[in-house]
Amino acid sequence: MRILFLTYSYLPNLGGVERSVANLSARLSAAGHSLTVATHRGSAFPLRYAPRREPALLHLHVPSQDRSALWRRAATALLNRWNELVLLALCLFQRVEIVHAHHLNADTGYGRVLSRWLGIPFVITLRGGETEEWVHVNSRRAGYLAENLAAADAVTAVSRALIADAVKIVPALRDRAVPIVNPVDPQAIAAAASEGESLVAPYLLFAGRLEPMKDLECLIEGYHAILATAPDFGVDLAIAGEGSLAGALRELAAAGAGAERIRFLGARSYPETLRLIRDASALVLPSRCSEGCPNVVLEAMALGTPVIVSDLDSLTEIVEDTRNGRVFPVGDREALARVIVGLLGDDAERDRLAVEAHVRLLRSHSFDAVLDAYLALYRELIDAKTSCRRSD
Repeated sequence: MRILFLTYSYLPNLGGVERSVANLSARLSAAGHSLTVATHRGSAFPLRYAPRREPALLHLHVPSQDRSALWRRAATALLNRWNELVLLALCLFQRVEIVHAHHLNADTGYGRVLSRWLGIPFVITLRGGETEEWVHVNSRRAGYLAENLAAADAVTAVSRALIADAVKIVPALRDRAVPIVNPVDPQAIAAAASEGESLVAPYLLFAGRLEPMKDLECLIEGYHAILATAPDFGVDLAIAGEGSLAGALRELAAAGAGAERIRFLGARSYPETLRLIRDASALVLPSRCSEGCPNVVLEAMALGTPVIVSDLDSLTEIVEDTRNGRVFPVGDREALARVIVGLLGDDAERDRLAVEAHVRLLRSHSFDAVLDAYLALYRELIDAKTSCRRSD
């Protein structure tokens, strides 16, 4: 099968979307499918193409789709058309059979155009944050989002909650949307985490972007509340990652009872992050929005680290409270503090939750099952397009 992936961000950028798309592309290539990944790079004009990589990699300069100034809109239109023509030439040369856009973003519209020009299927995978950030936060992009969702031959999402959000925007998606979770390979994760140094003192860990949707304020304030009432609490708080809120979060961390016990670790490599997760007393993901099927939670499950998450619908699809992790109400710092203290004070409970989480991971997030689900969808869509062309 010959496939084109569109993904605005890709490795070496390190995040959940990037890791998920890289994992899927590597598995498809290893299974013998011809795959090209087209992604954004600011300095890539007119383009950069690495056909001998596995998978092949095409860098384009993808402009924002919501510029307001007239001259910016004109420049964006010209650059978009250039990128579309480059991708058209690639698809014709590679005889691409299906185009798959990951995480609806500024480049997703290229897939819609290619599908219309070439008559090939167009798939969109929602990976978290699209409806929240593109509609509720930036309403100017709502039309762009709806237009692309409506044009897709199929929409997949890494959680049922994301599909429900998309159906609210485009009700017709109900008949052509399917959940396909992020996969994980516990053995590969354990191997990647096996070497290198870790932090010494017991610690809670947050690992991810320091951005508003992650609600690090709730975690930091909850930790301060613990230390205010129990100054001998024996577990530090470690925060790994970087983002626009780094400065403000450092100020918040320095202004409470836990100030001397909160460590900001900055950006870490993937193996370093896995080691931090492996050796943590628990992983905490306090997000208030924009989650799909976060890899950091799956990686903690694979490494035997108990998880604490907010009660976003997408997160509770993975983590069941007291079954394979702990859950607290979004934004409730007092409840989060109680959960942390209760979990870290009960070693037997931590071990039980970690075992249950690992069992859940093996049952529901295997690479073979996820790869089979995507390939079955691709074949169904390609066959439908072929039959339609023959009937015409």
